[in-house]
Amino acid sequence: MQSHIQKPTKQVYSPNKLLQQIWQKADHAFEFLDLGAGQGRDSLFMARNGWHVVAVEKSTEAIEAIKRSSGFGKLPIEIHRAKVEDFTIEKNRYSIIQLFNVLQFVKRKKALEILAIVKRNVQLGGYIIVSGFTIHESSYAKHQDLCYFGEGELREIFYDFKIFFYRETMINDPGHSGKEYPHKHHVVRMVAQKAP
Repeated sequence: MQSHIQKPTKQVYSPNKLLQQIWQKADHAFEFLDLGAGQGRDSLFMARNGWHVVAVEKSTEAIEAIKRSSGFGKLPIEIHRAKVEDFTIEKNRYSIIQLFNVLQFVKRKKALEILAIVKRNVQLGGYIIVSGFTIHESSYAKHQDLCYFGEGELREIFYDFKIFFYRETMINDPGHSGKEYPHKHHVVRMVAQKAP
């Protein structure tokens, strides 16, 4: 019987740089929760490295992409079609919870509630990864009801966690669905650990 653990191919399954920093430090006996998984780049990487993954994504098209790439059930990925704000996060189930480029699509009040729930429910010693837009992002003026972070705000929210990485910066985006041409985003990125 062939193991589900496969060596990832760098081009397709290389995870985001924040996840690269800590995935081997986290307690593998627990699970990886990918909130707003998209087409599953990070979920697939973790599953191919033997983790049980819970991927939450609202897009049917993106979910189908994850299913295809995971061999329709051959990798340990539990997929939930849901908005991140509607997903129930079980306490102490996850050693890594990730919110990568998803909170800017959530109403600000709800997004802050999600962060509080994530903080409470990640296991002791577990990690939280957040990447989101700041108020310096060009689209902020049109979306002030959504969750864009002020200067230092995300760090303040996680004041009681150990901050492994924190940066607010302008990044180059080569293009994506809906905006295919190269452009820039002003983002905040953070990796924080719940003190054991």
